[in-house]
Amino acid sequence: MTVLEDIANVVDKPVVDNSRRSYASVMKMLPGIVLVADCCALLGMGFATYFPMVFYSYRTVDYYVLAIIGNTMLSVMLMYFGGLYQFGALTNAIKSIDRIALASFTSFVLMLAAAFTIKISDIYSRLWVGAFMIGGVAAVVLTRAFVSWVIGKLAARGLIARNVVVYGQGEQVDEFLKFLKESGAPFVSLVGTYKDDNVREYSGNIDRLQLRRVIELVRSNAVDDIVVAMPWANSRGVATLMEKLRELPINVYLSSDLVGYKVPMRAPPSYFESIPLFQVAGKPLSGWDVIIKSIEDYVISLVLLILLSPLLLLVAVLIKLDSPGPVIFKQKRLGFNNQEFDIYKFRSMTYRPEPAEKTIQAQKHDPRVTRVGRLLRKSSIDEIPQLFNVLFGTMSIVGPRPHAIDHNEEFATKIRGYFSRHRVKPGLTGLAQVKGFRGLTDTDEKMENRVKFDVEYTENWSLWLDLRIILQTPFVVLAGTNAH
Repeated sequence: MTVLEDIANVVDKPVVDNSRRSYASVMKMLPGIVLVADCCALLGMGFATYFPMVFYSYRTVDYYVLAIIGNTMLSVMLMYFGGLYQFGALTNAIKSIDRIALASFTSFVLMLAAAFTIKISDIYSRLWVGAFMIGGVAAVVLTRAFVSWVIGKLAARGLIARNVVVYGQGEQVDEFLKFLKESGAPFVSLVGTYKDDNVREYSGNIDRLQLRRVIELVRSNAVDDIVVAMPWANSRGVATLMEKLRELPINVYLSSDLVGYKVPMRAPPSYFESIPLFQVAGKPLSGWDVIIKSIEDYVISLVLLILLSPLLLLVAVLIKLDSPGPVIFKQKRLGFNNQEFDIYKFRSMTYRPEPAEKTIQAQKHDPRVTRVGRLLRKSSIDEIPQLFNVLFGTMSIVGPRPHAIDHNEEFATKIRGYFSRHRVKPGLTGLAQVKGFRGLTDTDEKMENRVKFDVEYTENWSLWLDLRIILQTPFVVLAGTNAH
């Protein structure tokens, strides 16, 4: 059995109920949504009190507009630093009234102090200032109360509750489930419990069938979080399990040992209420990061396809004139979450109707590479059709380069944590490529270094990192290093 089959195939597969899939990523986006709602509430209240109270004074309208916008920005900033955009505060507006009022009062005091300092305080109506301050607090509280109500309704229907799987042993699992039930956490939906009671104490063995069942459930996109509830004395078993789970694009939490349920500990993420948990691995992209990354991919790929369309047409003609066969080469690759997809390239080698049993990377002076193909591969022009993969959603502009499926199987047996690079979509270019690990990986050391940078990218993604890699890529391509 191959490595991929060992991980993906499951005997007695659990039935995945698609109706239990939630939109838990909304919780990651909630702070940004509420921040915008707060801004709208404060701006709306500012102008709503201005028009009936001060609208007659056209000469001072600019001062009032500046005060409304400035106070809104300052209030939101103070609420942010006051922890009012954390999940717990957003789901319970009533308990946050005092901090909302304090932030609003402070912003008005600072605004009036600034106006007094630059000698324009007499311009502002005291009645308007009071109405704006009280109305602003009321507007924000009402807005948040409505948001809390909507969140509660969605959670009650399981639409935004996080689907959680528990994997562990005996008493640890029982204690965790007891705490979960007692906490009444409305944003946690238990979709599966997997007990591995055959693990002997202090051994590194784990039930591979049970683990494959968990992995299959995650691969089906039906799970948001995994909680591992095992005795910490079984350190080898915990470490072995965590090593496997860290390869999945999901949040992994380690539940406290039994003593943690008896002694108060630092609070975990608020949707788990008071259950003692420790995060071991986090999902690389979630919430707004997914939206930002998607906008980046679609905008850049669309612009590049439009700009490069004459080049695409020219290359297609040259390939047809140079050698018989199709213009586009298509091959199966593994992408995000180990899902198969078809990758597109300009054909750069002589055409073979039957695919080779084993994928062999192009070598220097490889006789399979055509005359046009040699130029295409050297300049990476053969990769341009992958912009369509980006538009189709199977790839990103920046991410780990996708490898042939048989190469994945080979290197997964040699490199620990190899599949961690599949926690994000594969890319046209990546951190490993701009660090000098582009093209041929003919030694295990080269592949290990590539995987190291790929995993570093998945764990440290940011828009600025993507932009830096994009800007560095043309210089790497022009250098022509390792391209055959």
